[in-house]
Amino acid sequence: MGYLFVATFEFPFILLAFGRDWRRGWEDPLLSILRVKLKIGVLAAFCIAYGISRAGRHPGFTPFYLKWLRTTPWTSRSPLPLGDPQLNWRDVIVLAPAAAVAYSDLAYSPADPLCFFGVVYLFLGALTLYLNAVPEMILLAIGFGGVILEGANPPAMLAVLIAMYAVYFVGLKRSLRRLPWPRVDEKKKRPGELGWPFRMLDISSSPQVISYQAALIASVLAGWWVFCAGVQAEEQNGPAMPVALMVAAIAGAIFSIARLLIYCAQTKSPMSLLARIVTGRLIIPKFDYVFLAPIATFIAPIWLAWHGDEYSHSPALVAAISVGICIGIATSAGPTRRHWLLTGHYRIARLSPQRAWRREVRRFIAMTPD
Repeated sequence: MGYLFVATFEFPFILLAFGRDWRRGWEDPLLSILRVKLKIGVLAAFCIAYGISRAGRHPGFTPFYLKWLRTTPWTSRSPLPLGDPQLNWRDVIVLAPAAAVAYSDLAYSPADPLCFFGVVYLFLGALTLYLNAVPEMILLAIGFGGVILEGANPPAMLAVLIAMYAVYFVGLKRSLRRLPWPRVDEKKKRPGELGWPFRMLDISSSPQVISYQAALIASVLAGWWVFCAGVQAEEQNGPAMPVALMVAAIAGAIFSIARLLIYCAQTKSPMSLLARIVTGRLIIPKFDYVFLAPIATFIAPIWLAWHGDEYSHSPALVAAISVGICIGIATSAGPTRRHWLLTGHYRIARLSPQRAWRREVRRFIAMTPD
C-alpha cells in the first residue's frame, strides 16, 4: 500500500517534469529558472520523504510497534509485520523515475536524487543501530565523512553510499537478531515520585555518565566530519585560516553554553554577586568549579586555532583538531552531572510554569500503565 501511495504521489510530478510548456509565458527566462528550481525542490523533497518513510519502518522508531513486537513470536528469519527497512526491488521502481527526471529534464546527474535518498535513509538507519550494532554505526559515521568529501561528485558519493549500505545491512540483521532489545525504559525509575525539590537529589534518577570511550569516539568523529567539510571547502574556495578560527569559536561557544545549561539550568549560586562583593567571598570553590569545564571548552579550541599556523598549514586540519578537542572537553571534563547535583554547593532553582507543566506531562506519561 505504501508503494502505491508513493507511486500516486510521484506520477503528477513525472508529468510536470516531462511535459512541455503549454503557455508562452513559460518562455520568459526568469519563469523558466523558477520552474527548474521548483522541480529540483520537489524532486529533492520527494527523495528525502521517501528515505524517511523507508527507514521509519524500523521498530526502533515506533515505541508502540516495538512493544507489540516483543509480545509476538516474531524472529529475524521472518519479515517484519509492517515491512522491512532494508531495500528491495520495489525501491528501484520508485527511485528510477526520479533519476530519469534529473538526467533528462533537469540536466543533472541521475545519481543526485539517489544521493538525497541514500543520505537520509542511512542517517536514520544508523540511529537504529545504537543499542545493538555500535561498530556498524561507527563505520557508518566514518562513511558520512566520505560522503562530505565527495559532495561535488554525485557518482562517487553514490558509490560511497552503496558501500555504507552494505555495512548498514550487516548491522541491521545483527540488530534484529537480538530482538527484544534492552528495555531502557524499565531501567529508569519513574520520575516525579519525590516531587520538587527532592527529585534533584534522587540518586536513582540521576543521568548516566558519558564514558571516556564514548567521548573519545564522539570527538574523533566530529573532527573527522569537520576535516572532510574543510577539505571540500578548500577545494572550492582555497585555504583560509580565519575560517578555521571562526569555526573553532562557534563550536566553543555552542558547546560551552550547552554544557553550562545542562549543569546549571536548575541551580543557582548560593550567594548573589552583590553578596559576594560585600562579604569578600568572590569565589565559592564548591560552586564555581562547575564553570571550569565550560571556560576550557570555549578557550581551548580558539587557542588551538589561533596558533594553527605553528603546527599545520591546513585550515581543515586545524578546525578538525579544535572542534574535536572542544567536544572532548565538553563531554568528558569533570565533574559529572551526577556528582555535581549530589555534592555541589548550590541553590535549587524553581522551575518556570512552562517547564513544570512539561515535567508533569512526562510524569503522567511515565506513570501510565503498560
